[in-house]
Amino acid sequence: MTEFKAVYFDRDGTISRKHKGNAELKNQYIRKILNDQSFSVDSNTQWDAMCAVAEKYPELNIMENKIRTISEEERFWKLVHEEILRVANYSGDIQEAAVRIIQEFSYELMFEPFTETELVFKSLKAHGVKIGIISDTSPSLERTIEAMGLSKYVDAVVSSSEVGVFKPDPKVYNTALDKLGLTAEECIYIDDYDVESDGARELGFVSFNIKRGQKVNKKNWEIEDLREVLDYMCVAYEYDEY
Repeated sequence: MTEFKAVYFDRDGTISRKHKGNAELKNQYIRKILNDQSFSVDSNTQWDAMCAVAEKYPELNIMENKIRTISEEERFWKLVHEEILRVANYSGDIQEAAVRIIQEFSYELMFEPFTETELVFKSLKAHGVKIGIISDTSPSLERTIEAMGLSKYVDAVVSSSEVGVFKPDPKVYNTALDKLGLTAEECIYIDDYDVESDGARELGFVSFNIKRGQKVNKKNWEIEDLREVLDYMCVAYEYDEY
């Protein structure tokens, strides 16, 4: 039996990545609306639209953690898609088209788990270890976990929008610990951003920085794959249904 009572994970780049298939389907849908097969919403296009909305509606500045509710987040993404359509010179009803895009391809469908994520979650749960998610993101965090089919394993979810600050502010980690009634010394934390994994370590977590596809230095608590944490904990893999 492992000595650790919980493992907390970051979301983006740690347990999940952008769902390339759904992202392309969304692009195809937008191209059909625009009747422009050359148009594509890449990360730069979306970022520019997000910045334009944040400037016009500072109370919805998602980059500054201003969004607190699902309804505010839904409004933000509607405005972002309106801006994308406006920049693309869409001649139809922009508001109606933006609503259609969001209804077909909501934000939570834009994520997919890494190959080993469910194996790791299943293995931890089989050994009585609780699982938490701590992410610098918006209120839909729990919805994204559910959309990936992972909510059945997760015991606590904390987003920066809920707490009002970003990692590595101790308040974020402590909120997650409080939800499970645990101390940092009883837990492991994993993040793909070293500043945030370092922040957890400073609080007392055993903390790993996951660097997928990169050269790692084990002495710096770096790993390439989430399964390495199971090995560290001496937790057997649970392959059933995986």
